[in-house]
Amino acid sequence: MMSDIDKNLINTIVVKDLSRFGRNYIEVGKYIKEIFPEKGVRFIAIGDDVDTEKDNLEVH
Repeated sequence: MMSDIDKNLINTIVVKDLSRFGRNYIEVGKYIKEIFPEKGVRFIAIGDDVDTEKDNLEVH
């Protein structure tokens, strides 16, 4: 997935909840707060009400 992001083939990632993206919350937070914004990728976790475009990045 990251290689597709680097090629600008992906600009939005949608998951059911944060646990579907990763188990390590520190690493998940790094992607959501640092890596994806740097690469212009919107991240949405439906069940956890996370949407980086809305800037509500509190992890529940």
